[in-house]
Amino acid sequence: MTDLREAAQMALEALEYAEQNHGGDDCYFDAIEALRAALANEFNPDWDAMAVMVEEQQRMAKRIEELESALAQPEREWQGLTPEEAREISLANRPYVIDMVYALEAKLKEKNT
Repeated sequence: MTDLREAAQMALEALEYAEQNHGGDDCYFDAIEALRAALANEFNPDWDAMAVMVEEQQRMAKRIEELESALAQPEREWQGLTPEEAREISLANRPYVIDMVYALEAKLKEKNT
């Protein structure tokens, strides 16, 4: 497969041949100069930017896979506290209502994850 640089070099050589054999038309001159300038710049792509794009695409593909996997799992039924669990938490945190709220939240999270 011919890369962009090789294709530009081939076009430059063809235009130079045409200019030498068919006269110095301005269209040859402009095209030859444009190709020489482009080849002088070495067609350097921004490899760092391309690497960042590839990493971002890989990260996004992984996240999509995680989301698809999560969606494929059956939904679990919510598990509430039993009366015994609620009483135990209440007695352990009696004077501190906010502590009881946090304890309830932790217990429910434990049961549902």
